[in-house]
Amino acid sequence: PSVHVAWALIVGLGAVMISTSRWRWVVLAHPLLTCWAVVATGNHFWLDGLAAAVVLALAVWAQRWHP
Repeated sequence: PSVHVAWALIVGLGAVMISTSRWRWVVLAHPLLTCWAVVATGNHFWLDGLAAAVVLALAVWAQRWHP
């Protein structure tokens, strides 16, 4: 999976959770643009970005529900 996309998702979701501005949702373009950039430059495939999102979701789930 693409760590670039996972990191962008962490930053984007963190900003949405912390900020109270109505513009906070714009930061969610960061993961999308990062995914586009790593595919366009040939560093990863689209599936790598999707796999990163799934791995991140599983990690968050495991952290919150399994002590």
